[in-house]
Amino acid sequence: MERNIKLVENEKSRGMKFILFLISPLLSLIYSLNSLNTKSSRVVIFLFCLFFGLAFTVTDIRTEGSPDGITYRSLFQDYHGIGKEAYQQTAQEYFTFSGVVKDFYADTMAYVVSRFTDNYHIFFMVIAMVFAFFQIKTLKYLTDNKNFVAGVTCLLLVFLFTFVSIKNINGLRFWTAYWIACYCLFRLILDKRLIYLIPIATLPFFHASFVVVWILVGLYYTTGNLSRIWTFLLILSLFLGNLSLSLIQENASYLPEFLTRFVDYYASDEVVARVNAAGSGFYLMDRIFPVLVNIYLNVMLLLINRERSKTMDPATKRLLAFTVIVVSFANFVMPIPSLGKRFMILSYPLIAYLWLDVFGTHRYKNYLYIMPIVFFMSIYHLIEAYVQNVDVLFYISSPIIDLETVLK
Repeated sequence: MERNIKLVENEKSRGMKFILFLISPLLSLIYSLNSLNTKSSRVVIFLFCLFFGLAFTVTDIRTEGSPDGITYRSLFQDYHGIGKEAYQQTAQEYFTFSGVVKDFYADTMAYVVSRFTDNYHIFFMVIAMVFAFFQIKTLKYLTDNKNFVAGVTCLLLVFLFTFVSIKNINGLRFWTAYWIACYCLFRLILDKRLIYLIPIATLPFFHASFVVVWILVGLYYTTGNLSRIWTFLLILSLFLGNLSLSLIQENASYLPEFLTRFVDYYASDEVVARVNAAGSGFYLMDRIFPVLVNIYLNVMLLLINRERSKTMDPATKRLLAFTVIVVSFANFVMPIPSLGKRFMILSYPLIAYLWLDVFGTHRYKNYLYIMPIVFFMSIYHLIEAYVQNVDVLFYISSPIIDLETVLK
């Protein structure tokens, strides 16, 4: 796996980024897009995420369709008012499997931060710090690739790679686990660092559904070399995915107990119906565009997979084998929205990296140019999320003003 020659950045460019940051974090972030393979740009992204977390605002009243962040604010405030005995009791239930606690990251972070402050903005800033650290460490794989250059093509791949962005601290458990998983998978598969099996083993601590990553990694190590079979399964999964829900429900009893409870929740008719329920005035478009996105990404992967027989770096072949397994799994369980859609998104950074490494910035570039059209509704909801929980002044004012506002 070849890495890009590090861009030597002049002092003027570095200074401009931080001057712009003091004026507006968003301006500095936009300016940094032209040099994402520099350390100063990564620092800007990290600082932007930190201040976004600090500015993140939710009410303390949970209603139907309200952001998940309200739940985590309430959790944090609850922990501020209780002693360590309650936390220890929850910990005992989690580690002995004697209660209903499925994961323990949010509780731990809420408890620890609540020992120092009652300001929930600080809590979300700490969450953003962990989230951004692993996102930026993973993004470095893309920006250090030999084919990465400043331009529209690479920016589109960056968009795909970082589709799970800082606004996802709203669902802090799953999406923090997501970036930790992505980073560990790149280290494990591209760099062959087996030591990263240890943090992968801890992923259910952050979100219980990440036992799925154990299964995917197990499939990779046992069957990843069966490329023809997995290519067939990838294509088959596109057509048979709709049958998978009933198959999973009917055969859940044959799974280990911890997986049975997992399936009983995520594949239940009530949960599926709730996630599939209309959530906006764009209901029909929200049904059509996710299908287009799924087809678009599957075609991307099939185009990459077609190059397997040609000269391809061994590390790239390993990552490709794992990505085919991830997408095949996601396709089969797509009727379970909380499972299929989420783990399809796990493939986004993998596909973006593979595309850049295999095709560079010129081959099939017209296919990349239609990405904004295919992702139209995703971009709409992305913008919607960025203005929903953060005051618009955050994007156009100095972070010093934001800091004074949330801490007073």
